[in-house]
Amino acid sequence: MFRTAVLVSLTVLAAASRLPGQQKALPGDRVRVLVRNRSDTVVGRINSVTQDSVILTAYGNRRAVAKSDVARVDISRGSKSYVKTGAMTGAALGLVGGGIGGGISHSNCDSDCFFSSSGAAIGATALLFGTAGAAAGGLIGAMFGHEVWEPATF
Repeated sequence: MFRTAVLVSLTVLAAASRLPGQQKALPGDRVRVLVRNRSDTVVGRINSVTQDSVILTAYGNRRAVAKSDVARVDISRGSKSYVKTGAMTGAALGLVGGGIGGGISHSNCDSDCFFSSSGAAIGATALLFGTAGAAAGGLIGAMFGHEVWEPATF
């Protein structure tokens, strides 16, 4: 019973530590800083944080931003692409299109067809086109992505 309680407590703590919220941005983190009254957004890595300013490296240049001028800070959580979504969409479209195409092509066939039944023709073409659709959709999904940002503080 004690082991179960400890395991549940550790699981809850681990999940709570991953909840989105105000993370503290530390030196080395990639951040996006919106500067107040200038409509200026600075994206870069934090070099250091002092009591009144933040030193960032943006595009190879060091830049100091006063904390009083900061309207918003976001911390980067990496990039997200659409490989999985593209592959699943491509596979679904390929399976449906291949199944329909296989059924149509086999319906015009006499006794000298490659497949002996329409079910085999539908299944084979659906599998072929579904695989090709998944590959094409995954490649297309890999071309589209974006950086994921979460609110942070200094």
